[in-house]
Amino acid sequence: MSQLDAVDALLQEWREKADELEDQPQEIKQQQDSFYKGSWDAARERAEPELKRKAVQDCIDDLEESTTTDEFIESLADWRKEADELDKRILDSNEWFRKSTRRFQLESCIEEFEETFPDDNFKECFRCGSLQEPISDKRRSEGFRWECVECGH
Repeated sequence: MSQLDAVDALLQEWREKADELEDQPQEIKQQQDSFYKGSWDAARERAEPELKRKAVQDCIDDLEESTTTDEFIESLADWRKEADELDKRILDSNEWFRKSTRRFQLESCIEEFEETFPDDNFKECFRCGSLQEPISDKRRSEGFRWECVECGH
C-alpha cells in the first residue's frame, strides 16, 4: 500500500470516527437521569466525545493540508509536541479533564498513523538500528528533526 493510499484510508476511518463522536453528546444527555444531569460528572460525560471529536478533526485537517511525505511526518511531529505540552502539571480539575482527554485522543491518532504509515518513510538510527521518531523543530527547513527514542541520538 502506498503512503497516499494509507493516509486516505486513515482519513476515511477518522472521518467516520468523528461522525460517530458528533452524535454521542446528545445520546448521552438523553440517557442521563434528570438528577444526574446537573453534576460535574454528567457534564464531563457529555463533553468528552466533543473534545475527542475536535482532536480527531484537527488531525484530519492537518493530514488534508499535507501533500508530501515530509509534511505528513511534520504533522506527526507536531501532534507529538502538542501531546507532550498537554501533559504538563495542571491544578484546575476541569482544565486537566479537557487537556488529558485531548492528549489521549492525540496519542491514539499518533499510534494509528504510525501503524498505517509505511515504515520506509522513517529513518533508522545508525547507532542502535531502531526507527527514529520525528520531533517538531521549527528551526529546520522541514519543520522537524529525527530522534531515536532508544539511544537518544
